[in-house]
Amino acid sequence: MKSTIKTISMATLLLTAGFAFAQQSNVNVNGATQGQAGGVVNKQEMDLGNVKGKGKSNVNATNTTQLQAGGVGNKQGVAAGNVTGGGTSNVNISNTTQLQAGGAVNTQSVQAGNVQGGGTSRVNANNTTQAQLGGVANKQEVKLGNVKGDGKSNVNANGITQVQGGGVGNSQGVKAGNVQ
Repeated sequence: MKSTIKTISMATLLLTAGFAFAQQSNVNVNGATQGQAGGVVNKQEMDLGNVKGKGKSNVNATNTTQLQAGGVGNKQGVAAGNVTGGGTSNVNISNTTQLQAGGAVNTQSVQAGNVQGGGTSRVNANNTTQAQLGGVANKQEVKLGNVKGDGKSNVNANGITQVQGGGVGNSQGVKAGNVQ
């Protein structure tokens, strides 16, 4: 009888201890590549160290590439160190490249260190490149350290490049450090 009680008590202690501490992730990515050619309504995402609740995340991502050629309604995105709730993130991204050629109504986005709620983020983004060649109604966007709610962000961005050649109704946008 005593051993059963000790076992249950020890299991309860371990279970309780697991909830007493906030979760933390450390993400290091180098050379991740995603490609799409043709197709309809395909989706590719890189979700790196995003935080929900009170956790902490450290993200280092270098040389990430996403390519789209042709197709209709395809979507690619990089989401790194975004915070929902009271968590914190530290994001370092460099040499992020997204390319679109042709197609229609395709979307590519880079979102790093955006905060919803009372969380905090620090974003260092270097050499982010987006290029569109041809196509119709394609969209590319970069969102870095934008805040909704009581959160805080600190954004350092260098070398953001967006290029468009030809096409009809394509759009590109950069939003960094906006507060709502």
